[in-house]
Amino acid sequence: MNKKEGYLSLLSAENKSRYQHLELLAEGGMGAVFRGWDTQVVRSVILKFPKIELLQERAAMRRFTREAHT
Repeated sequence: MNKKEGYLSLLSAENKSRYQHLELLAEGGMGAVFRGWDTQVVRSVILKFPKIELLQERAAMRRFTREAHT
């Protein structure tokens, strides 16, 4: 599994079909940022995914969520 597939595995089956043409823009200590096309609202979107190993760390997920909202 490559990096892109690893992050996209976090999407539900419903959301996997919703977002298309995902392109990795950046990757850092907390996760990765992708640009894609949202087929429901018909526009370009940015999606931020946490690193899989951070999902179990409550403090890390709070920080990730806070960063995603800025």
